[in-house]
Amino acid sequence: PSALNGIFGLKPTWVRIGRTGNPLGLSSLPHLGPLGASVRDLVDLLEVAAGEADPDDADTHHVPDLEHAAHGWRAALGRGVRGCRIGVPRREWADASAEVSSAGMEALAALEREGAVLVDVALPLSPRALPALAVLLLRESDKHLGAEIDANLERLGLDMALTVRVSNKVPEEALDIARRARAALRQEHHDALLQCDVLAEPSTAITAPLLPRREGRIALADVGTTRKLVRYTAPTNLTGLPAG
Repeated sequence: PSALNGIFGLKPTWVRIGRTGNPLGLSSLPHLGPLGASVRDLVDLLEVAAGEADPDDADTHHVPDLEHAAHGWRAALGRGVRGCRIGVPRREWADASAEVSSAGMEALAALEREGAVLVDVALPLSPRALPALAVLLLRESDKHLGAEIDANLERLGLDMALTVRVSNKVPEEALDIARRARAALRQEHHDALLQCDVLAEPSTAITAPLLPRREGRIALADVGTTRKLVRYTAPTNLTGLPAG
């Protein structure tokens, strides 16, 4: 992710950019977006990629501000943060490492000095987003990519092969719970955003980790590290909200 590589990244609102060519198919989770050396780079790509509906992705035809949203992005560059209400879920920041949390608090203090208003908000369901995301991702991967996976099973990397082996073992009751968790999470974020303009959370809970080697192989199934890396991206994947 851009957060670990010193660059800028944007995960736009779900279907802001059409999902044609996405490896997960037209499922409910992928957000396609740009990486760049500056925020201006992100706007450059977004203006082109999100300026019209994707003929092969029907959901993009229902984006309510499709025709006029792009005109506001470039105008917003450099306008500053004075008056912007930034929602700060303190409990979420407490789950991040000391390095991440301290850097984030320094950044928020700098924004406050520039005129932003910090607003305390609560997102108590966010820590539960990852299990729901995992269930939906496994089932949707199996649904959209099942035949292709079966035909290329021997060519898969170790991480994808592991995902495939468990994707069809998710019970229906778990899928129902995950869907209800997603609906509750969306409502929670909706309520929080009524109090502010944007939410400020870490991108990852830790700084860039080392890839451990065990018996000469990279340990890809490091569940603890993976959980920390996607701790804060899971809610935005589930809710469809943009994140940078």
